[in-house]
Amino acid sequence: MAAKGPGKDYQPVKREEHSTVRVGDYLYMWGGVQPDLPRVHNNEKKKSMCSVMEVYHLVTGRWEQKPTTGNPPLGVRGYAAAAIGNEIFYFGGYCNHDGCCHNSLYR
Repeated sequence: MAAKGPGKDYQPVKREEHSTVRVGDYLYMWGGVQPDLPRVHNNEKKKSMCSVMEVYHLVTGRWEQKPTTGNPPLGVRGYAAAAIGNEIFYFGGYCNHDGCCHNSLYR
């Protein structure tokens, strides 16, 4: 997967209520409250924003974006994340609208 962003100085957008897990020499960050995140259950803009994994390489100190596959979890903030081996699991989360919480498990 090719890195995205404006070159070596790329930084992810500011966010809160996200989670970051370590796999090998990389930190994987996904979701969270971000500027312009739609306050709806599901739409194309929200899917697009949530179909990207922010990846930080601990050795080089550089961030990059990696696209994901499949449908992103709807619980985009306040979820639990854990890495087991080379797999990352996401559970639950708040949908960002009307008290909509989830109990789904994604890998």
